Amino acid sequence: MVTHARVVVVIDKGQMVDMGTHQGLVESSVLYLSVCELQLDKVQSIERITA
Repeated sequence: MVTHARVVVVIDKGQMVDMGTHQGLVESSVLYLSVCELQLDKVQSIERITA
């Protein structure tokens, strides 16, 4: 069985700055991790408002 990972491209100010899987980028890219945490905060805020 062959599985395919999604490749994520990190772009900052129009320039590609990193590329890899979600897990790899979480471990290696401060920019990617901060964007993920920001999005998670937004989702949690919306869930609290709509609960």
